Amino acid sequence: QENLKFYELARHFEKNFVYMSDEEAVAAAEGIVADHIKADSSECVNLPSKIANAIVARVEAHDLHEDTFNKAQEEIYNLMNRDLYQRFKKSEAFEQLMHQLHTYDDIDIDFTV
Repeated sequence: QENLKFYELARHFEKNFVYMSDEEAVAAAEGIVADHIKADSSECVNLPSKIANAIVARVEAHDLHEDTFNKAQEEIYNLMNRDLYQRFKKSEAFEQLMHQLHTYDDIDIDFTV
């Protein structure tokens, strides 16, 4: 849930950056960082430290641009994409599909997980 929430907030920031005053942009960016990027965040997302540290530094320096969160967005998008596929592979719908296609008739379905 925190990944999707972060992704939506970052997209909103990017899309609306040009309409924000400097103060609004700083407040929005600081909120995203406080809630989702800092290690002690209430809804911390799983980002490589290099990306997280770069974002924190930009926000603290008030060096904001519409692409401030782009690398983090890309990372979280890829993470969500992989996670959803893995969940689907564990679902009954996936198992039924594989049996319909006769893909796993002779092997253990758990092998694919």
